[in-house]
Amino acid sequence: LERLRASLSRRGLKAWRTLSERFQQYDNKKNGGIMRGDWQRVHRTMGLGLSPEEQEAVFKSFAQGRRDGSMDYCACLRAVRGPLAERRTALVGRLFDELREGGDIVPGAVLKARFDARSTPMCALGSRDAASERADFEGAVDYFSGDGGLDAQSFTDFFTMLSSAYPEEDEFKLMTTTAFGIHGASIGGC
Repeated sequence: LERLRASLSRRGLKAWRTLSERFQQYDNKKNGGIMRGDWQRVHRTMGLGLSPEEQEAVFKSFAQGRRDGSMDYCACLRAVRGPLAERRTALVGRLFDELREGGDIVPGAVLKARFDARSTPMCALGSRDAASERADFEGAVDYFSGDGGLDAQSFTDFFTMLSSAYPEEDEFKLMTTTAFGIHGASIGGC
């Protein structure tokens, strides 16, 4: 799973969105599973970089216990996202509390409106332009928030995907503070 996570992380939120879309596209029975041939097509079309043995290992590990022999792609996505470190969980929780405006969800429109792409690590380092960074972020928010917004778990899941693209603590902190106009975060000795 590490190679799959690394492949997605190099591409940012757009790759996570595309993988989720592809899984849903090939879920012919609409039961949260895809067949082996479809998993191979997803792998090939996205260029995920796994060896045939790794592809098979991923498929088998998420097909266990399914009577139809399909791979549980929701479980796969959860496993590939991995856990969010305690310090990062605290930053995400603080951001959720800041953006939810007293409700139980963060509306997608609020998340997009507060996002300042110029303050992201990729833009600060000159690796990406602000327009591209904003477009990718907004596309991911639209996709993962659906019609409404993100509840606390969905918000954490979203930022766990984002976390994989920012392995350095300072970069992730920027993505959960400065990129949303929050300054002076002091979580975990930061």
